[in-house]
Amino acid sequence: MRPAPHTAPLRLLPPPAPSLQPPKGPPLGKTTRKNSALSRIKDLRAPDRETARKRMYRLRGTARHLVSRAGDAGGRAKHRVAWCGHRVQRDDWGDQRVEIRMEDGRAWYHGLYRCGDVWLCPHCSKKIAAGRRTELAEAVIEADVQGMAVAMVTYTFPHQRTDDLRELVAKFAKARSKLRACRAWKRFVNRWGVEGEVKALEVTHGEANGWHPHAHNLTFFSTPIPEDRREEFAADLYEAWKTVCIRADLPAPSREHGVHVLWYDLAAAGGTAQVAADYVAGWSAIQELTGATSKAGRRSGRSSWALLDDASRGDERAGQLWLDFSAVFYHRQQLRWSKGLRNRLKRIELFDGDMLEEGSPEARPVVTMSRDQWAVVCRTRAQEGLLTVAESEGSEGVRGEINQILAAVPMVGGSYAPLIE
Repeated sequence: MRPAPHTAPLRLLPPPAPSLQPPKGPPLGKTTRKNSALSRIKDLRAPDRETARKRMYRLRGTARHLVSRAGDAGGRAKHRVAWCGHRVQRDDWGDQRVEIRMEDGRAWYHGLYRCGDVWLCPHCSKKIAAGRRTELAEAVIEADVQGMAVAMVTYTFPHQRTDDLRELVAKFAKARSKLRACRAWKRFVNRWGVEGEVKALEVTHGEANGWHPHAHNLTFFSTPIPEDRREEFAADLYEAWKTVCIRADLPAPSREHGVHVLWYDLAAAGGTAQVAADYVAGWSAIQELTGATSKAGRRSGRSSWALLDDASRGDERAGQLWLDFSAVFYHRQQLRWSKGLRNRLKRIELFDGDMLEEGSPEARPVVTMSRDQWAVVCRTRAQEGLLTVAESEGSEGVRGEINQILAAVPMVGGSYAPLIE
């Protein structure tokens, strides 16, 4: 059963007061060996060259920090992203272990909880988007084989800076529902040979006009639409969209911005895989996770990942906006297929959890840590750096690095975790 939706936006709570009791055990930095280890940990976290992995850890750490400090009127527990890549899962035998596994020169952690949140978690969103891109590419290939055509239709509406995000999303959903329930839509589908859609919801925030919900629909047609009739198609769709927006208490969209149609010529679009990649980039803002979007472009409208990125750099307002976004989009479905379209395109439904698996089953661990040892690694925030060491120095190198951390940093109670043998 899904939790009840929020009734009030999340608000940052003040950080907890520092403990008056000093930690038990020997203080840090008393020996040369420990000083050396702590210096090495700082080197592992040095932001000299931010890779995509380092960026992901930074964003996910910021998301964990924000949701851990946030509370709401209902007193609901933290979002799942607070534990993603941090909490240790029990295996089939009840053990709690974390493994560093390697395959083809790439290292990753195995045995950690994954939240699967496509809206709030940069790691899970990126993995699921990659899986959806492959799924959609295969669907577009099958559509091409069957002689179908593909276009991406974007729906939007006017909005203001003072508009509430939850209210905007609710009215937008109402308008989209009315569009497909009216008789005019059924006539439209028959006239233009619309076979179905893959529908995705997206939202950005601009300084001038506030929250901007919009929908990207990958639309499949039974036959290609001639170029001389494409403007007529867009005009018909706009009239239907304008009507339902008014009925849903939204401002009437303009012809220029209300409906935008991007037509794909599959032979000239760089291949069907490129069509799927363009679509996924539109609904997932995946370019934000790889740092491909410029700061100048983000001033006009920031995605949730851009807000999280700015929050990680000290922008408190961006952090609050991201929390407002998380309160509305938590547990909301991101991608929907029209009824019967999967069967038409011979695609079985893939679950998000299947896309979060790393590597192949044949991959073996190079290092295994207990729950206590992993907790110490998390205290030093060396998770990303240890993967880099594993890839560059192998099993012995990363084992030695972890043991230096364990010898230098105590657990929460003050005692020290045993070294890895």
